[in-house]
Amino acid sequence: MQQLLALLALAACLADVRGAFKLTLLHTNDMHARFDETNQNTGPCKNTVSHKGCYGGFARLKHAVLEARQRATQQGRSSLFLNAGDNFQGTPYYTLFKWDVTADLLNRLDIDVMSLGNHEFDDGVAGLAPFLQKSKTPIVSANVDTGAETSLQSSNGVLIQKSLKIKLGSTTVCVVGYLTPETKFLANTGKVAISEEVEAIRAEIKQLKQEPGADKCHVIIGLGHSGFDVDKHIAAVVPEIDVIVGGHTDTFLYSGKQPDIEKPEANYPYMVTQESGKRVPVVQAYGYTKYLGELKLDWDDNWNLVRASGNPVLLDDKVPQDAPVAEEVKKWTAKLSENANQVVGSTTARLEGTTGLCSCAECNLGNLIADAYVEYYATKYRQLIPPEHWTDAPISFCQAGSVRATIDGFYSSGNITYGDVLTVMPFKNKLIKTTITGAHLLKTLEFSVAPLDASCSNKHSKSAFLQVSGIHVTYDMSKPPNSRVVEARVRCGHCMVPKYLPLDKNATYGVIMTDYIFMGGDNYSFDQDAPITTLELTDTETVVDYIRRKSPVYPELSGRVKVLNLSDPVSGSSVLTVSLLLFLSTLFLTSYSK
Repeated sequence: MQQLLALLALAACLADVRGAFKLTLLHTNDMHARFDETNQNTGPCKNTVSHKGCYGGFARLKHAVLEARQRATQQGRSSLFLNAGDNFQGTPYYTLFKWDVTADLLNRLDIDVMSLGNHEFDDGVAGLAPFLQKSKTPIVSANVDTGAETSLQSSNGVLIQKSLKIKLGSTTVCVVGYLTPETKFLANTGKVAISEEVEAIRAEIKQLKQEPGADKCHVIIGLGHSGFDVDKHIAAVVPEIDVIVGGHTDTFLYSGKQPDIEKPEANYPYMVTQESGKRVPVVQAYGYTKYLGELKLDWDDNWNLVRASGNPVLLDDKVPQDAPVAEEVKKWTAKLSENANQVVGSTTARLEGTTGLCSCAECNLGNLIADAYVEYYATKYRQLIPPEHWTDAPISFCQAGSVRATIDGFYSSGNITYGDVLTVMPFKNKLIKTTITGAHLLKTLEFSVAPLDASCSNKHSKSAFLQVSGIHVTYDMSKPPNSRVVEARVRCGHCMVPKYLPLDKNATYGVIMTDYIFMGGDNYSFDQDAPITTLELTDTETVVDYIRRKSPVYPELSGRVKVLNLSDPVSGSSVLTVSLLLFLSTLFLTSYSK
């Protein structure tokens, strides 16, 4: 009997060494400081007592991860918990407490490996360094070179590794990280160099293969923050890659019936077939802590993938919260409440403002923000200049990436808090007034839609789309990039009665924008030698001031941005322009009145 048991044990060990391996891969991405619970639209959940209608949050996520790991163990599976970056930015927690709250609460999730996201650079290298020093989770990005930034080094070497080897029994899993090179246009990266992803990943895998010792990589996971299209490309062209866990585009993948309001872009996992015939699963899990990705992977004795199945798990109010993490979140919430819960105004409408809503069309919260810029400057202008005309900066714009959440007053009796505004506009950028030519303004409008295709599916490029005030512009997406503006009319400033006139390439226009856009954010280009006036209030403070004075606010869709020949990326159907919708509404009302 003892000999039989010994033989069985030896057989089990040999099978393990040969490669039969089962892995449950848990993953999140783009959590954007949603440390506390959210509502269905990823804004703050107001039902903090009953928790009804609440989603996500770190305490609920921690409970779901613990349960999933326990299930995996019971099923004889190994497990890993990965995070694909963009944990910074998005709520007042981050705006007020920066890296400190982020590191503290991330450390309580027991994530195995993280990659960097572009938003981890939002406060520059100075804001990233203390986070890396406090983080207990290894952080990987193969295409990020921090050698020129001494603050990103430690006594043990760099704080950001290119890859990480993890032993799970006799199996070695290697996780190789990557980050979008677009980060240098999206944030302040200092002297950090970010190279193209594919070659950096290939070089790191080559290095891993050359390392001496028995710990060769049995499974290689790409963990990165470059967007779904890049994820798929890496899966297709890097032969050694076995799995991709991505982020950046908040992509929702799901197999089966849609669990909530998010529409799946494709099945989960999305399978990429390489030229050799090897199939590589690619996953993301939307974002904002609303879902936990759970991917089950099985390899046979020859390390061929024989199973890739699962789905993101919806973290709604049916999922309990982990008590210790919930208690720690409460401590930070108490610090936050002193400022964030202050009511600054009210709304009688839904203020739609997520990047997804504002990145291909006019959105009413974008209108409010841009209008606030113009009105604030016009008020100051009339105090300084004899009122020969109402302003010398009648137009403004803000990019979709700076409008980061929806304010739904129906969840809080119409009240808008300072925290709500911080969630929408967490960056607190300076506002500047400058003058540009009509030709440059036209070029800027063209750039707003140049990266997009007719389905608006280029999600990694959509943050540059402009929300405007004082401009009526019509784009035709059937035309090639840089020739899509078919009509542009601009509000006059040097007039007693504001009106819209055709854009004149030879004229000059006063414009209000953030210093982020002016300095080249989202790859915009402006003359850095042009005279500028820096306004007293930040963009966030300007909007707070506007809401205080104008409440209740109810910004409308006024047809200031019209997009022709834009297809719905989900259904493929043509999207009606605002003007057509208004026309149909008029017909309906006329018929009804008869």
